[in-house]
Amino acid sequence: MNNYKYWFYLEPFTFLFHEKEKFVIYNTLNSVYIDCSIYDEQVHRVLNNLFNSEANYCVGLNQEQFVSQSLQTFIDKIRESFSGDIIENNSGVAPYIFKPILRIFHHPESAKTKEYNLLGLNSLLYLHEVIFYLGNQAEDLCIEHENCYKQFLHPIKTANQILTIEKYKEILNQLSVCQLDKISIIPGIIKDNALLSSLLQLISEHNFKVELILPYKIYDLDDVDSVIGHKISARILIHLPTNKDELESQMNLFLGYNITWVFIVSEDRDIDYIQSFNVNEGVNVEYLPWYNGSNDSFINKYVSSELQDIIEFPINKQKIFRRQILNENFFGKLTIFPTGEVYSNANFPSIGDITNLKLTEIVYNEVSKFSMPWFMTRNNCSCESCINKYLCPSISNYEVVMNEYNFCYLNKTKQ
Repeated sequence: MNNYKYWFYLEPFTFLFHEKEKFVIYNTLNSVYIDCSIYDEQVHRVLNNLFNSEANYCVGLNQEQFVSQSLQTFIDKIRESFSGDIIENNSGVAPYIFKPILRIFHHPESAKTKEYNLLGLNSLLYLHEVIFYLGNQAEDLCIEHENCYKQFLHPIKTANQILTIEKYKEILNQLSVCQLDKISIIPGIIKDNALLSSLLQLISEHNFKVELILPYKIYDLDDVDSVIGHKISARILIHLPTNKDELESQMNLFLGYNITWVFIVSEDRDIDYIQSFNVNEGVNVEYLPWYNGSNDSFINKYVSSELQDIIEFPINKQKIFRRQILNENFFGKLTIFPTGEVYSNANFPSIGDITNLKLTEIVYNEVSKFSMPWFMTRNNCSCESCINKYLCPSISNYEVVMNEYNFCYLNKTKQ
């Protein structure tokens, strides 16, 4: 029989985070965030025991501990937030509460998982988006925009088209085993683009959603009708300044089409300018921040997040687990260039060439090696010692391009 008077426990849906001397409790059901730094050493000792418990989310308390006013205040907070409770020790046996611990049943390094993946096309099940860049001379691409593709999907000047339609057919047949969210295609031009037409025809034989990433220009109805239809949408990227009357006319002309007009913004006056447009309510408009190398404060303003923004809505257990092991923004995305070079992210080196490697090999190598960027978590950057690192969204391309991984910290210090 132990000498504990009470059992203190946290619910399985409640996380206890610990970094250095800090403790934070987060309830994934109601998004209650408890900063435990306001409590004394007595509370911290209890939390330390709970954190170091291997499996059970429950620790014993003796009568002497329970008389602590700080501990009682803390327990009241836990109770009122439905994050845990305290019960009397009547049986001498602690109730068993499962800790929210990440368990990887198919670890890439395990022999069982390697066998499972190599038996067939199973490694492709990790994919959820594939991006095809088609050959594009991009003669009208402004030089200052040539690196936009490292921040978001954007047309670029590419090398000559090497991949044939037969090769794309082979790739699509391999992808047919996947449950892809979508295929993104960046063709540069749509008018008289035989490769694009053939590729869309091939894709129509499968159950894939397709999104075209197009530069803004004056399009006519016939060109757009030839590519946009069932399961095919488009994002038209607009750099400012541009002819306002012509753009308004284009946006209203294609009302009812599955098109999103994406304004690339780099300063506050861009947003003010866009809001002056006179377009129908049904037109889909989106703002996309662009880091131009000198607008750090603008990017921090629109891309960074305060803690209160992050926890405004509950973050579920699965999201927190994912953020401990992989990057939600990058994982499962492949970019294939017209030369055959394959990238898991445009900011990182090529991971293979589809002309001499199977798609299954490329994906399996990326997963089995826990390679970045797919597995680039906040443990891999300056956020490593932040107690909120698994509550924050995964690292984004903006952070990679700017080489700044603590936007929340920067935001606070610059206020």
